[in-house]
Amino acid sequence: LLLCRLKPRAAGRSKKAVKDPNKPKRPPSAFFVFMEEFRKVFKEKNPNNKSVAAVGKAAGEKWKAMSEADKATYKAKADKRKAEYEKTMDAYNKKQVQTNPSLLFQLPDYSSELGSYSSFPEFIWE
Repeated sequence: LLLCRLKPRAAGRSKKAVKDPNKPKRPPSAFFVFMEEFRKVFKEKNPNNKSVAAVGKAAGEKWKAMSEADKATYKAKADKRKAEYEKTMDAYNKKQVQTNPSLLFQLPDYSSELGSYSSFPEFIWE
């Protein structure tokens, strides 16, 4: 007989925040840019493979074996996508503020020169 201790359910569970379907997706990292290309090649070589884990494992092994020079092309592509994402996020945030001005105080300020101190209001006045 196996006994488990179960946590009692919380009476007032918090609900997940509703995600905006129009919000731009985060850009992929260099590894995931590599994975996009690797999946196509792997699928051509192994058409009968249905395992996602096998693709991920093979991609991880190949990524680890790659030199930094080989990875640089994927890092450059990822950086380019990140720059595009930041532009689209700025436009998205401006549009959100225009439609709902109360969001102005909730959105992070990416153009701030305060760096890591931007989340600490006590450092603003120094």
